[in-house]
Amino acid sequence: MMTGSLFMSGHDPKQDDPKTVAVPAYGSHAPNAPRPRQVTERMPSKAGNRAQLPVDPNHMLTAFAPPAAELVELSVRDPAPESEAAVSSLHPAAQAFAELPPDAPEWMRAARVMADALEACLARRSVDYLEQAAIERAWYAWTLGGATPKQVLRVAHIVRRAYEALGRSNRADHEDTIRSCGEVLHASLPSSVRETVPLERAVWVVRQMREQSDPWLAMVEGTADLLGWKDFARVHAAYVIREVIKQA
Repeated sequence: MMTGSLFMSGHDPKQDDPKTVAVPAYGSHAPNAPRPRQVTERMPSKAGNRAQLPVDPNHMLTAFAPPAAELVELSVRDPAPESEAAVSSLHPAAQAFAELPPDAPEWMRAARVMADALEACLARRSVDYLEQAAIERAWYAWTLGGATPKQVLRVAHIVRRAYEALGRSNRADHEDTIRSCGEVLHASLPSSVRETVPLERAVWVVRQMREQSDPWLAMVEGTADLLGWKDFARVHAAYVIREVIKQA
């Protein structure tokens, strides 16, 4: 049974706060310190329980970096055969689909397979590392990373406004404009989101938007960065890659 988690660890004295859960900032460990498996404190149990974001999104990935010797070994190792199953313990799709109407939509087929796989995990009371990662990623997506739909809309709105303000600014005062826009963006975030987003992260998001010519992409990328969605996707990828290397 897997004991590590991308989310869960010990009790936090603020866990009963309905608005937020305080957790250590990503990347707060020294570069040469023991690398923890836990990156966030726990899975959000409901909307509003959000993890603290780092200023630099790359910092959290160092928690999963293997020793340099393992990377050297990986580069000379024979690749794994391509025929092996992606997740061997998943419930066979053919059996799951047989229980559905022939014209069942794709979401229903996916839900049936996942439900069967989750029930199998619960029945045996254990998961392998790929199942654990998949469950945690699915839970994060299901809960919008602890955000509510109204919060998502609010963040997207102010990101759009910030992008429009950048377009009207004078490029001669480049850094001053970015800083000022980042401060306004940060102050305008919903309170429960702002508590988890450092000011410098908001400034960094504005700097990234300044280089984006497509307004829709700027809004999507900025919103995902401020809500931590991209952070978790990268943490999930780092965890899976690290575990696959370790298990090989």
